[in-house]
Amino acid sequence: MASVRIKLNSREFAAYLNSETVTSFLQARGDEVAARAAANTKERATGMRNPDYSVRVVAGKNRARCFIWASNTNSFLAEVHDRALSKAAGI
Repeated sequence: MASVRIKLNSREFAAYLNSETVTSFLQARGDEVAARAAANTKERATGMRNPDYSVRVVAGKNRARCFIWASNTNSFLAEVHDRALSKAAGI
């Protein structure tokens, strides 16, 4: 059986994973998840209204990363009680 050896160009691959194409893709997906989490938040008697989530894309050494977090108390409580952000992210 023949074996195939593939050697990736690490610098080029890292450059692509930090490129504008990838970062804009991550930003768009992060915005979608944040909007889905805000839309699916259940209003409780405790007054969880107007949840707000923040999205930030950061370029790293090897790849860009997308961070989404609860920006206010209501969105934090929505995550604690209903896992709103986790469900929106598919976790």
